[in-house]
Amino acid sequence: MLSGGALLAIDASRGGRAQAIAEAFQTDRFIPTANENYRPIEEVARELGIIEP
Repeated sequence: MLSGGALLAIDASRGGRAQAIAEAFQTDRFIPTANENYRPIEEVARELGIIEP
């Protein structure tokens, strides 16, 4: 399993596995974030019944 640090280190310009991973996520890089940044999205998803409480 890749850690968050491993994803942040991906450089798609190197090609190979790094490029394949970046393409799977449809991106060329990753940026750091924190779980609390997604809390509003999670709350709306719970209200809509998309995810369980």
